[in-house]
Amino acid sequence: MKNQVLAISLGLISMIALGQKSELKTAEKAIKKGEFASALVAVNSVDAMVATMDSKYKAKYYFLKGQALAGESNYAAAADSFNDLFDYEIEIGKKKYTKLAKPMFGSLIQKVSTKAIDLYSNDKNYKDAATSFHLTYKLSPTDTTFLYNAALSASLAKEYDVALGHYRELKKIGYTGITTQYLAVSAETGEVENLGSKTQRDLMVKMKQYTEPTEKVSESKQADIVKNIGYILVNQGKTEEAIVALQEARKANPKDV
Repeated sequence: MKNQVLAISLGLISMIALGQKSELKTAEKAIKKGEFASALVAVNSVDAMVATMDSKYKAKYYFLKGQALAGESNYAAAADSFNDLFDYEIEIGKKKYTKLAKPMFGSLIQKVSTKAIDLYSNDKNYKDAATSFHLTYKLSPTDTTFLYNAALSASLAKEYDVALGHYRELKKIGYTGITTQYLAVSAETGEVENLGSKTQRDLMVKMKQYTEPTEKVSESKQADIVKNIGYILVNQGKTEEAIVALQEARKANPKDV
């Protein structure tokens, strides 16, 4: 009797594994054809089994789901799936799909940031630009300039609650926005140009294509951030909090407030 129960159990496990394999194969084929909606249906059909899924299928599941979601322009969910993949393969000590997914994740960040810039610069759709800039920041937390752009866009859209949250986060992480421009004079045009990086600038000077290398450091945005927090609080009728914020901004930059 025990042997029969064991046999039935093993049979069920095998059937489940085959079902998972079949659905993932269906999703993979659909992705190759660019049929992302169909791929998502297939991969979603095994969502409930992820916790008990065999490791050889689980990593592939996250990988395929990330691709399908990205194909459907659901970038936030796609990023979550790719991050689940990265975490899982670190856990099991294998990076089979991570190697394939990393470039896709980078491309995903590029698409979201390009969309944000387009919404801001061309469409003047500041509300949606704020959302896209913030998503870019969440996808790439080291690129804190995107959080600043999200705060600025939300302010322009008069989404003051959203802007306030972003500005407060910028203050919390100590964002300065300080950048360095690596400048030199073009030997061909005689005009000063920003050459992007010190390495590139120095190389161009060494090749005698540029002369008079200089560097220009931008001012910190910390006082502006605190000042913007104060102005938003004024608009919200939170006068006492606004006064504290503006006093803080004045200490940081007495000439500007």
